[in-house]
Amino acid sequence: MHPDVIRAWARALTAGELEKAASYFTLPAIVENGTPPVRVTSRAQVLEFNQLLPCGARLVATVRRGVYTYATFRLTQRVGGDCGAGTGALAATAFLIRDGKIAEWRRLPNPGSGRQPPSAPTPAPAPSQGPVV
Repeated sequence: MHPDVIRAWARALTAGELEKAASYFTLPAIVENGTPPVRVTSRAQVLEFNQLLPCGARLVATVRRGVYTYATFRLTQRVGGDCGAGTGALAATAFLIRDGKIAEWRRLPNPGSGRQPPSAPTPAPAPSQGPVV
């Protein structure tokens, strides 16, 4: 079931259907895309996070590691975005899916970068800690 949620999110993002992409997230959620973990608590914040992703993505593979599902994507152009030189590159993300929704979205080192992904992403900060978008 987890790959289905991830695939559906990626398809909506790629199609530029940002409201639909945001609907795959639960609230609150943790997002981390080259930044410290950020706790998002509103639909507007989740929508903004999806808008900031310049590329679309085609799901290539998933693997389960503990409570996380690690997903590898092939980056694509997306409607309303500008993937630029990233088009065609691989990217990896760790997802925590709770009740059929994305509770955590954490960028991992790019596949083939020589860097190994952590055995599990760093735990999310307590609700009263960490930056909020």
